[in-house]
Amino acid sequence: MSMFDWSAYQYVLVPLSGRNHSSFLIVEHTSSRQQGKMYHVDSLMGAHSSEYVFVVFKWFFARYVADKTGDPNATLEATTSEFKTKLQQTNFIGCGVYLLYYMGRISTLIASCQPTSIEDDLATWTHSGFNATKTEQYRALLHQRLHEDMTP
Repeated sequence: MSMFDWSAYQYVLVPLSGRNHSSFLIVEHTSSRQQGKMYHVDSLMGAHSSEYVFVVFKWFFARYVADKTGDPNATLEATTSEFKTKLQQTNFIGCGVYLLYYMGRISTLIASCQPTSIEDDLATWTHSGFNATKTEQYRALLHQRLHEDMTP
């Protein structure tokens, strides 16, 4: 864990998988090593516990800070926010496509807008017309891209 310099990145997007569902966490690095912001983005209400995600990642980053500082009692203070995508997925098989779509959308917006914080923008960025029809279209596009990349 101490081999990776998390502080080198202002934003880290972490895909999460569990309980037959995928969602993701965005960690926003602040100027203070022991403070940060965490945003859980989820496309299916009730499938992942944001509270549990935050507890686990606060523990993880506290261990990271402890490794970096040599202080075994290091803690991490982070504000946390939960964002449910609008529209929500309507089945239990589309979460991976939602995850890839929103991770791509948000990372593209971060790169183009270069905000000092995404806190005020994330509610807008997680609302779109991404519905069941668009999910299938995006799934087909991803499949086509994978096929093209794998073809010699």
